[in-house]
Amino acid sequence: MSFPNLLNQTATINTQTPTVDDLGGRVEGTVTSTDVQCRIRMLSAHEREMSGAQGTDATHRMYCKPCTITEADTLTDEDGTEYEIEWVNRNPGGMANHHYEVDLRELRRQVT
Repeated sequence: MSFPNLLNQTATINTQTPTVDDLGGRVEGTVTSTDVQCRIRMLSAHEREMSGAQGTDATHRMYCKPCTITEADTLTDEDGTEYEIEWVNRNPGGMANHHYEVDLRELRRQVT
């Protein structure tokens, strides 16, 4: 099965762009959202322990094609669960430009 066929859901990358007010002060700006095809899975206990050793509190990992995403962004999956982006691996397994592996920390789960 090819990599694009494994991307079974869509998530929204939310990028906050600060702006400057009339007095020259920084204020929260607009949020730009970009949809990305991805696959999100919960990390195993061992993987969570390893991420803790690296200084993050990752709970999930997202796999996606290369895109514009940074640790300053947040992510919302198609079920409405919100995540903070802990780390973006742009070269997993030495395969640059093949895919990204993004470690996420769950913030809020959508209650249905």
